[in-house]
Amino acid sequence: MSVNPFMPSTHGHPNFNPSKSVSTKNYSIEMPRATKQPKPPDKPLIPYMRYSKKVWDDVKAQYSDLKVWEISKIVGQMWRDLDENEKQKYIEEFEVEKLEYNELLKQYHSSPAYQSWIASLKTKENEEREGVMMNKKRDKRSHNQMHNSPQRSDGRFSLQPLESSDENDEYFSAKHLAAARYYRNNKLVNDIFTETVVPESRHAFDVKVQVLRRQVDSLTVYQKKMVDELQQIEERFQQKKHSLLESSERFQNEMNKRFAQNDLDTTLKDHYRRTLIKTMEMMKGEQQQQDNNTNVIKPNETQQQNLSSSSTTTNHESSPNDDKIIINGDEKTNGNSSNHSNDNN
Repeated sequence: MSVNPFMPSTHGHPNFNPSKSVSTKNYSIEMPRATKQPKPPDKPLIPYMRYSKKVWDDVKAQYSDLKVWEISKIVGQMWRDLDENEKQKYIEEFEVEKLEYNELLKQYHSSPAYQSWIASLKTKENEEREGVMMNKKRDKRSHNQMHNSPQRSDGRFSLQPLESSDENDEYFSAKHLAAARYYRNNKLVNDIFTETVVPESRHAFDVKVQVLRRQVDSLTVYQKKMVDELQQIEERFQQKKHSLLESSERFQNEMNKRFAQNDLDTTLKDHYRRTLIKTMEMMKGEQQQQDNNTNVIKPNETQQQNLSSSSTTTNHESSPNDDKIIINGDEKTNGNSSNHSNDNN
């Protein structure tokens, strides 16, 4: 017959209170395996490293008996003695690749793989935090059970088995994350403050000055181009304006000629009209005067016969040199009486 081990025994210590230990496996949280961080884009090589990579094999072949660090010193001295124009080529290549690296880094941070990796890290931290809280609650609950047990005495205690750390070696924990961050920060600080990584401020200033000078040159060329284009536009505008003014002036002159011709025609017409009216009035007046003279001065037939007979007798009595002829009441002398008589006949 099996004996209940949790019942007090007469052969044991009277203050010992046996209690069932709760396995930690029931409360341990199974954490998923860590997802691998996606590979970030490669950083661009600094100008010195580019130059070193280019000349390293030649220097190593020339000084094959020297150590690596001695070859590094020689390459560093060669870099310091290098011409500024030659250095500028490596610096410009670095600046171009740096811009490309920044763009790739932005795309990398916004990529779904990186976002899922960050989310998995946060999930692991939350699960680790929840596991710690559950362990604390479990310990507190077991402590309260022991404290409220009816068989508890002042000298009684219970032993809890240690948790095995071998089972969670492959899982992330708060310590693992802290250690990873610590090593990462140390590596970053070492990369920042290493002489081969941090460029000299003088070179950086020279690079900025040269970049600004190139920008000024490009802006100057662009400004000159715009000024030339503006001058061409102004010249074309002046030509069009001159042609328009000339055509307008020709049109105005033609209009003035037309108006002057119209005024001349009108003047001639008025003069002709006035002359015609005046002539018609003169002709009308002469006709009227002629009609009046005809009615007043014209004698009748008997008077004309009397005048003709009296003139004949007078001619016979007068001398041939002093002949007088009365025609229409007017007395005229004529030296040749024969001619005058012939005229009267």
